[in-house]
Order: sequence, then structure tokens, then C-alpha cells
Amino acid sequence: MNITREVKDYIGNRPAFYDMLKRTKRRLHLEADQTYDGFDQFSRAHPRLRFVQIGAADGLRNDPIREFVLRDK
Repeated sequence: MNITREVKDYIGNRPAFYDMLKRTKRRLHLEADQTYDGFDQFSRAHPRLRFVQIGAADGLRNDPIREFVLRDK
């Protein structure tokens, strides 16, 4: 097992740590992320929003709405 896999496993098993890294990465990124901005604006504009998310992912990595679900409950 190489160090990269070990680091990914460590981070993947700690959702709060993963979320903090994701937020930091987004703040330091210099390019605009239109998908993120769209979800952010929509989530803030609809505080009582209900949704069903269907997918086969782990609910952590590559989830475009995880941050908004946690932030806006």
C-alpha cells in the first residue's frame, strides 16, 4: 500500500476533516466554479428546500451538494 492510498483512506474516514479540506481548497482556488456558485445561491434562496438525492456514491467524495446539506440542514 502506498502513502497516497493511506492518506486517502485516512481523510475518507473522517468526514469533518474532509469537509474542512474541501472548503479550504475552494477558498484558495482562483477559478470560478459555476456549479458550486449555483448550488450555493439556490440553497440560500430556498431555506425550506426538500430534496431526494439518489446515487451510488459514498455521500462524501464527489458529492456536489454535501456542503449545502450540512450547512443548511
